Amino acid sequence: MPVQRVGKMVLNRNPDNFFAENEQAAFHPGHIVPGIDYTNDPLLQGRLFTYTDTQISRLGGAKLPRNSD
Repeated sequence: MPVQRVGKMVLNRNPDNFFAENEQAAFHPGHIVPGIDYTNDPLLQGRLFTYTDTQISRLGGAKLPRNSD
């Protein structure tokens, strides 16, 4: 499959609030777009299972503000 450009990321400034803009950002490899799927690798499957708990623990869990209100 050939490489297809889908966008451009421009980094043109330092963050104003490092904690709010960087430390609270959380990449979750378990959230993927429709049309892409994981392999049947048992190690990958195990890691995907634990990513959510690890992320919640790292970000402070119950201390995170709710955004569903």
